[in-house]
Amino acid sequence: MPRLAVLPLVLTLLLALIFAGCAAIDSDGDGLSDVEEYRLHTDINNADTDGDRIEDGKEVKLGLNPLLNDSDGDGITDGKELKLGTDPLLNDSDGDGLLDGKELRFGTNPLSADTDGDGLKDWMEIKYGTSPLVSDSDGDGIADGEELKQGLSPLKVDSDGDGLEDNYELLIGSNPAKSWRYSFDEAVKSALCKRYLEQVEYVSQNIKGSDTLEIAWNILEWLDEHIEYNHSKAKIKNASIQTPYETIVIGEGICTDYTFLTAAILLNLGIEPYILEIKYKGRDVGHACVAVEVGGELFVLDQSPPLKQLASYCYESELKGNRIEKILVHKVRRAGEGVEIETKEISELEAPYSVTSMDIEDFKQSVSKFLLKYGYKEDERLKSVSDRELECVIKGYDCKIYLPHGFTKGMTYWVAKPTIYYHPALKELLARWILESLESDLRGYTSFYVSAGLKNLHEFETDSGKIVKTKAIVVVIAVAR
Repeated sequence: MPRLAVLPLVLTLLLALIFAGCAAIDSDGDGLSDVEEYRLHTDINNADTDGDRIEDGKEVKLGLNPLLNDSDGDGITDGKELKLGTDPLLNDSDGDGLLDGKELRFGTNPLSADTDGDGLKDWMEIKYGTSPLVSDSDGDGIADGEELKQGLSPLKVDSDGDGLEDNYELLIGSNPAKSWRYSFDEAVKSALCKRYLEQVEYVSQNIKGSDTLEIAWNILEWLDEHIEYNHSKAKIKNASIQTPYETIVIGEGICTDYTFLTAAILLNLGIEPYILEIKYKGRDVGHACVAVEVGGELFVLDQSPPLKQLASYCYESELKGNRIEKILVHKVRRAGEGVEIETKEISELEAPYSVTSMDIEDFKQSVSKFLLKYGYKEDERLKSVSDRELECVIKGYDCKIYLPHGFTKGMTYWVAKPTIYYHPALKELLARWILESLESDLRGYTSFYVSAGLKNLHEFETDSGKIVKTKAIVVVIAVAR
């Protein structure tokens, strides 16, 4: 073979040997040959071209970019990601919506979607302004995630601004996302919680009575003396409901305020109240009051005396032109920090108690008994005086009555009360009520006689100024000295 023909073959073999040698050369010892580094544009004299503390060869094996120190662009170098355990190829390793680098700046865990374990991903906490490092940002005892599920604010201890913390409302069974001050149903649960009852304990301690009816009557007298009806507030649609203590401090309120104060005092005295929610026919605005149960019957407390049997109370409402469509009766009893409630509806109203001649006589005796207790002496000589005055009142005419011999001064006083106020269980309290209204007039006299009768139609002025006619018990007291 000619020498010239052999030369190309020799050169080819020589070049192959040279390139094979170069391919085996790794000048910087990074696991990549110089030839590979030329191809990748990395530095053959720098084992870590991008300075991310991972040698170029390892980066290639891991699928990283040896020319970028942060392959996934999340703000953390690849070397640091390997050290932290995050994914250098995934900018949000835990999938919580925050780049790994941001998580490090915020102090959150880039390997946990919910760093504080409150049910909210870290990015949501940043969005809502809550702390991704504190499970209960507002410190109300409810985790941030749970608050959002229930429609609450994880940044407010009292989401609905009604004066009770969210966790306390959950404890007593009320809705922390709905202010009880504008919801009667919620107010029954919230306004009568233990916290608010304790605020009016001092009033309850001053209410005395030998039985439930006397206690209830004395509560009405206390309310009549200390609380005024707020007519201006009554004109406000959906007016705010007050706590029992607020009503005492302000000294005024509307029916709902009276209701919860009355119920609070009863609960403090160990008496389970019945809250009556009254709906009138043809009216948007209803009424609220309280009742107590005695002998299987309900007796109503409504802002001022007298105490009335429920059927009589409803009949009086009809007389005033307020026809009752239905009554929701909420029986309330204390239970831990809150109350338990049983609700029933009354739509069929019973007839009021029918006063008999025996009732009239019993009532007369009750009035006489109180006068004797107060130190007066019953004198038969005054019977003709009181009987004559009774006749005149019932028949509706004026008459002259002369004082019997043996007396130097005398006077007759009469009081008419609707028969619907009367109930055998209330006769003693009604008698006391009548005499209290005459207390100053009776002073200075020593003897008395009581007569009582029934007047078929007697005019009464209602609290709204309306004149109604109804049957009345007339009590005449003749006094002399």
